Amino acid sequence: MRRGAAAFALVPFVGIAGLLWVLAPSRPVPAPPRPPFPPGTEGASSLELIEEIPVLRLVGSPREQGMAQGRLLREAIRDWIARVRPVEEGVADFAIRTCGERLLPFVPAELREEIEGIAEGADVDPLAVLHLNTRFDLAPFGQGRDPGAKPLLLGPAAVQAGAVVRVFSVADLEGSPEQLLVVLRPDGSRLLALPGMVGCLMGLHGGAAAAALRPMNVTSGASLNGLSWPILLRLLLASPPEPGHPLPFPVTLPASLPHATSGGLVGTLNIAPGGAAYYPALAGMADATEEEAAVAAGPIQRILRGESEAGLRHLEASALLRGRIEAHECAVKFDATQGGVELQFRRHGQTYVARLAVP
Repeated sequence: MRRGAAAFALVPFVGIAGLLWVLAPSRPVPAPPRPPFPPGTEGASSLELIEEIPVLRLVGSPREQGMAQGRLLREAIRDWIARVRPVEEGVADFAIRTCGERLLPFVPAELREEIEGIAEGADVDPLAVLHLNTRFDLAPFGQGRDPGAKPLLLGPAAVQAGAVVRVFSVADLEGSPEQLLVVLRPDGSRLLALPGMVGCLMGLHGGAAAAALRPMNVTSGASLNGLSWPILLRLLLASPPEPGHPLPFPVTLPASLPHATSGGLVGTLNIAPGGAAYYPALAGMADATEEEAAVAAGPIQRILRGESEAGLRHLEASALLRGRIEAHECAVKFDATQGGVELQFRRHGQTYVARLAVP
C-alpha cells in the first residue's frame, strides 16, 4: 500500500519534468559548413554562390584565367597547398619539387601558363599549384600526406550525353566537400574542381560531351611518365579519342573514364600506362569499371562485352544517372539534357540545386 502511495505521489513530479522538457528550448542543429569563398570579380571573371554552389566564371587567355582564379580563390588555394602537403619535409620536397619537375613537361604549354597565372595570383610556387593536380597520381607511390591511407576517389561515376554524375567520400576531399566548385571556361566546358586545379574531377563540354574519371583500385601499374589525370580528363573531355586511334597523351595510372562525345559515342575508356581499351555502352549510358586495360601499347582497342555484362553495366549507369543523389553521402551531378545546366550537389546531409543559363 505504501509503495502504491509513493508511486502515486511521484506522478506530479514526473508530469512537471515532462512538461519542462517539452517547453525547454531545443538545441539548434549546427548548420552545415558553407563554401568559404567570398564572391568577387577579377576583370571579366567572377566568383559567386548560386544556391550555395560556388561557380567560378573564367574568361581571357590561359594566363588571365589563371590569374583570376588565383586572386579570387587566394586563401582557399593557400589552404589546400598546406593541407595536402606531405608532413615530412623531405617527402614534401620530393613530391612537390622533384615529381613536379618530372611531370610538368607533359602539361601542354597553355595549361602551364594557366598554372603560372594561378601561382602569381595566389602568390605561391607554381610547382605547389601543379601538386594540387598531381597529388592524386602520386598517392600510389606513398607521396601523399598520409602514405598509409586507402586510395582516393574510388566512388562510382556515370555519363550519358549531356549528363554526368560522380560520387565521392568525404575523405576524398579532406573532409571539406563544400570546397568543390564549378568552373565555367570560355571554351564551353563546365568542370568540377577544387581550388587551384587546372584539371577537373568531371565535366561537360558543349551541348553533349560528358566525362568523369575514377582511378582503379589496383596496387600496380602506376607511372610518373605521363600527364596528371585531372588535367588529362579536362583535355579528353574537350577532344575525346576514338577507338582505333592512340591516346594523345601518356597516362600515369590505371583509370576508368566513362564519356559521351558530341559525335554520339558513349562508352567507357579504360586507360593505363601500357595501353587503352574502349567498351561501347548499351543504350547510351556508361559507368566507371574495374576492367583493366591489359592491352598492348598503340591504338585504343574496341572491346565488346557479353550480353549479360553489358546489361549489368547499363543498369549500374542508369541507377546512378536516374537515381537521387541523396542515396550518397557526397555526390555531384551536372545535367544539361533539358537545356541550360542543372547542378546538384550533395554534401553534409544536404542537397543543393541550381540552374545555369549557359550556352
